[in-house]
Amino acid sequence: MSTDSATGTDSSSAQPEEIAAPNMPGGESAAAVACCEQSDAKTMKPCTLCQKTLICKNCRMSLNGKSICAECTAGIVEELEAEKATTAHLPMALAAGIAAAVLSGAIWAAIAVITGYSIGYVAIGVGYLAGHAVVIGGRKRKGPVLQYTAVGCAFLGLVFGKYFIFAHFNAVKPLKEQFQVDISYFDPQVIQLFMDNFTKTLSPIDILFLVIALAVAWGVPKPTEIKLR
Repeated sequence: MSTDSATGTDSSSAQPEEIAAPNMPGGESAAAVACCEQSDAKTMKPCTLCQKTLICKNCRMSLNGKSICAECTAGIVEELEAEKATTAHLPMALAAGIAAAVLSGAIWAAIAVITGYSIGYVAIGVGYLAGHAVVIGGRKRKGPVLQYTAVGCAFLGLVFGKYFIFAHFNAVKPLKEQFQVDISYFDPQVIQLFMDNFTKTLSPIDILFLVIALAVAWGVPKPTEIKLR
């Protein structure tokens, strides 16, 4: 056994210092944890979502470009399945959609009567409300069956609102002002007049807002889209 003359210490007892493996969640080292049968310690890291489960390049899944564990993947798939609408959800969704469409169409017509202008962009609100009503009526489900339902309800609301606007400015109001004749908005002659002139009442800007409103109604019950691999 030799002694270092400068320090007076035993040189034969000097050992290289061990470097500890990086700590992982829970205080365990990467070397002591296996995330899968083909665990790769170099690429091992916590799941992006739960921040608990360790994953590596051999067991991770990709969700919209983010690495997640198998447990989180299963949970997401389960949620997406639970979100899907079926024909069983259609009756209540249809009822809610029709109610919202008629109400919003009436509001649109009322605004036109009060202001004297048929404000086209208000029609977008008809599509928005119809779409959300369908989702709520369908117990917050989404899917193609409710998308078609929302579009149909929105179209009904738009026609309903357009009818009252047409009836007011082309029948009820003129007859009242010029001939002091009171006529109902639901008079068969008024309805027939609207049906004969419906396409003529649509200006290019009306058609534009109609398309936007229906697109909005279509988009609200659209299923959640993810890239999972």
